[in-house]
Amino acid sequence: MNKNLLFLITLSISSVAFSQDLLKKVDGEQIDVKVLEISKTEIKYKKSNVADSPIYIIGTKEVNNITFSNGEIEFFNQSIKDKQKEYLDKENNSIDLIFKQNNNVYIERVDEANLDAENYLVDALNNWGYWKIVKNKEEADFIIEFSLRKRIMGDRTTKAVLKTLSGKVYKESKNYTASPTAFSGYNGSRASVQKLVNGFFVQTFK
Repeated sequence: MNKNLLFLITLSISSVAFSQDLLKKVDGEQIDVKVLEISKTEIKYKKSNVADSPIYIIGTKEVNNITFSNGEIEFFNQSIKDKQKEYLDKENNSIDLIFKQNNNVYIERVDEANLDAENYLVDALNNWGYWKIVKNKEEADFIIEFSLRKRIMGDRTTKAVLKTLSGKVYKESKNYTASPTAFSGYNGSRASVQKLVNGFFVQTFK
């Protein structure tokens, strides 16, 4: 066989092997796959070593972890102790990962922040689209402590503190004060929340 052709075949096989993902089941079985989609309850994949493989579906409860082709590992059935240890390691050594894009955030209201003000913040953050807002603290990667205080003439002041689940402060905004105007529907809370999101969150996490 032509040496150049043999080299190209070997290189092609190596590239395929390198680009595959490795799925490890709870029972210890390991499968070379190409992951297509992951949800909270199931994983869709094709077998990477089978030409024209059909799409398989497996429940996340059956999967221990997936090692992706880029080296990243995602765990699905860690013990609470393991999860706490992993989170603590991030908190102490790579805290930025806790607040990275697409992570889950839970909002806690303090001071005079009410549900309406929180909803303004949720809407503004969702429109920005950087993180996913969750309603259960147990699902969150971190917390936004959201403060609102009333001022005279309908003015409102907002502030945000980003914290880990254990309460370690990561970043803290300045106070953002706004007056009710026609642009905010004469709603000072909505106006100050928008200033908080645009002035702090969007600028800090570009």
